[in-house]
Amino acid sequence: MIDRWDLEDTPETEEKILKIAQERYRGWRATLPSTYKAYKTDAARLANVPEDLQPEEWEWFMEYVATDSKFQQRSQKNSDNRKKQKTKHRIGSKSYSQISFEKRDLETGEEPDCVALWELTHTKNGAWSNKDSQDVYFEEQAREFQKKNVELCQHVTELQDQLQAERESTQERINLERAEREILEEKLEQERADRKRLLEEERRSRKEFEKNMMEKFAKMSQMFETQQITNKRNAKENSNPNFQSTPSRTPSKSGTIGTRQSLIAPNTLIQASTKNSRIFRALEQNN
Repeated sequence: MIDRWDLEDTPETEEKILKIAQERYRGWRATLPSTYKAYKTDAARLANVPEDLQPEEWEWFMEYVATDSKFQQRSQKNSDNRKKQKTKHRIGSKSYSQISFEKRDLETGEEPDCVALWELTHTKNGAWSNKDSQDVYFEEQAREFQKKNVELCQHVTELQDQLQAERESTQERINLERAEREILEEKLEQERADRKRLLEEERRSRKEFEKNMMEKFAKMSQMFETQQITNKRNAKENSNPNFQSTPSRTPSKSGTIGTRQSLIAPNTLIQASTKNSRIFRALEQNN
């Protein structure tokens, strides 16, 4: 059967097929008493053997219906119960399970829910079998709607709780990031202040160094000029014969008259001045 009808070979499919077969069998068997009661005599009943039955099987059933007291009591009880039913289906001998299986979604295998199945089995061409069947449908539909509404409210509440938890988590994360940013800004501000202080100290130190160097350079320049004047005077005295025989009256370090004071060589002063000038220019470039 599975190969013939292209069905999935699964335990669920097998269970469903067996359930439908059992219900179909019970439905078919339930038609036999109706066929029996449709004729008044056994001769008429024997002349109208139901389909799928052999004559000898039909004769056995006729005798069973006519003589078995338990069957007769059960049949009468079922007949009385059917008279009490207010709703009427329009599916004949088919079972609800079979109708549900036939109306399933072929792609997903999903069968109709109870409300949809009730409508399928109690309407024909859009018309209800009776008003009671229609009332049952609307009552059941209202209950299903109420149930879905409750489930939806619960789902909305869960989503709101989840959203609130996410908001709290986000706010906590924002507060943590803000605190970290404030700490980082304080560190940066402290680093800026330290850097500014170091730059100011370096600037003062450089200015002090430049001032000292300028003073030293001025002193050395003055000494250089004094040395040049002295050298010119000595050269002039050496070139004048009148001064060569006269001893110099310049006192020496030792206090002996006639000896000259020790002089700094002009080349030495020039080299020192050039060196200081280079240092001064290098300092100006760094500034």
